[in-house]
Amino acid sequence: MDVLWQYLGQLIGLLKCATVVDQYEGGVLLRLGKYKRTVYPGIVWHLPLYIDEVLTDNIVPTTTNLDTQILTSEDGITVLIGAVLRWRIVDVKKVLLELEDPDDVLFDTAYGMIAQEAQTTDYIGLESDEFRTRVREGIRRRMGKYGIHVEEVFLTDIAITRSFHLT
Repeated sequence: MDVLWQYLGQLIGLLKCATVVDQYEGGVLLRLGKYKRTVYPGIVWHLPLYIDEVLTDNIVPTTTNLDTQILTSEDGITVLIGAVLRWRIVDVKKVLLELEDPDDVLFDTAYGMIAQEAQTTDYIGLESDEFRTRVREGIRRRMGKYGIHVEEVFLTDIAITRSFHLT
């Protein structure tokens, strides 16, 4: 009897011709694996039998707390730098179809920009608005081409640390 219910569930799945996109989501409709159109919140009608597929992602602002990095400033001081990003998806088509893992791309870009800017800034400059602005604009520029807008970068931890190298 359980097998019958499984087959019935699969048959219903095959015949499914509508998907609900929630208010906080955006998405794309793929027909036979190719982009057909961008979809918005509400009922999205599509062809059954897996001819059409609807992919969605959250498009509302979100925050990400990046792990603290150990970096060396321009003047040779070893520092800890932590950050929080506030970001949102502005082009769901680019995010869903041009990136394998949007979160990883954003996080790696942010880590890289923070490290690049820290290495060209002295310790005193790390706490300046100019440093934060350079980091934010660098991340924005790189992620904008993939449909992600970084609204703000908050530097949460900037501290001198000692590092030990074992030989």
